[in-house]
Amino acid sequence: MTANFKSYCGVLTDARLRQPVRFLVVGGTTFVIYFVLQFLLEWASLGPYVALTIAYAIAIAYHFLMNRHFTFRSSAVDGGIMATLPRYASVVLLNYVILLIVVKLVMSAGFRIQVGMFAGIVLTTIVSFVLAKSWIFRDSRRSGNAPETAK
Repeated sequence: MTANFKSYCGVLTDARLRQPVRFLVVGGTTFVIYFVLQFLLEWASLGPYVALTIAYAIAIAYHFLMNRHFTFRSSAVDGGIMATLPRYASVVLLNYVILLIVVKLVMSAGFRIQVGMFAGIVLTTIVSFVLAKSWIFRDSRRSGNAPETAK
């Protein structure tokens, strides 16, 4: 193996990067699921708004469950689904507000909406990760921000 490949594999196994990489993978797969479902449901003659709503609901449920069980592995220690779901929903709402503000600011500076959407997605990804790790899926057995132990 080349040195670059070995160092790349080391990055993926580094405990400090494990959660951010998993978070991005879950986000990417959520994006794919959302768009594929929306396309298929609209193709099945459900209409664009019905298809969008169903696809969005399924994608959000997938995102929540995958982050809870895969990214943060917190299902047994985060206070339960009834504790995490309201926190998750509030972060989804916060991200929506952030996205609206960023898009408005970027468009008022003369840029296209897509530039604002991209900037907003980058910002809300960071906000989501920080809040998911520190608040939504926090380990109730730990105090403070103890580092994740390798599994």
